[in-house]
Amino acid sequence: MSLGKLIKELRTINIYKKTKSKYLEDALAEINVDHIPIDKMKEIIVANPDDPFLLDGYELNKEQIEKLNCYIEDKIFPDFKTKEYFFECYGNMTRMRNKIYLAKKLFELIKIFILLHN
Repeated sequence: MSLGKLIKELRTINIYKKTKSKYLEDALAEINVDHIPIDKMKEIIVANPDDPFLLDGYELNKEQIEKLNCYIEDKIFPDFKTKEYFFECYGNMTRMRNKIYLAKKLFELIKIFILLHN
């Protein structure tokens, strides 16, 4: 069994009630967006440099929601006065996958450093 079969992420758009607290409450709605290819998602959501698999959470703006609406059945009609919208990823090995990716990148940098200093 390959590692890829063990790793399963669930990507969703979560809608939260806007609060004055810095902590979000339970989601009012969760829309599965796993069917959207990751390359398309990366065209809509600009990932952090250390997040090549879109594993982090990202707050969504109106333009992003409009683009995502093209891919989802239940359209989102944003109300930014009372709600907040986030792209989120959950999974059994998402952190491990990101650590493996970062370890490989670090190893590549170490090899370059050694080559430059020999």
